[in-house]
Amino acid sequence: MSLRRSRRAPGALLWLALAALTAPTCWTTAKRTANVEADVADTARLRQLREAVARQVGGLRCSEQSQCRFLPIGSKPCGGPWSYLLYSKVTTDSAALAVAVERYNAAEAELNRKLGRVSDCGFVSPPKLDCVEGVCTRASGAPGPR
Repeated sequence: MSLRRSRRAPGALLWLALAALTAPTCWTTAKRTANVEADVADTARLRQLREAVARQVGGLRCSEQSQCRFLPIGSKPCGGPWSYLLYSKVTTDSAALAVAVERYNAAEAELNRKLGRVSDCGFVSPPKLDCVEGVCTRASGAPGPR
């Protein structure tokens, strides 16, 4: 009987060795899957925050240039905004919009850090604004949105 047990022991040891070798791989795969799911959730949250910003902008109606404003929006990994959001202080609650933009910018900055994103580090100039035919616009020759 002891002879039979010794023959089975090498098979059991082999199985145990294989299980020990594959366990870290399973753990790593599970961890990667959890990270991807978290990244998808973070990206969806960022999209929701951007939609909240868009809902805050009431329109671009104006009667003079001083009613036109902009806020830097987005967070480049190197620093600075991706672009500038135009709005009219006539049709938009500036304070509420600023809060929504700040939430969006902070969430994007955090996601950039978390995912190790990089950018071109280029400077995006603030726009020159004008009120043309009752609508806030970028002044002629001013850089457009990215």
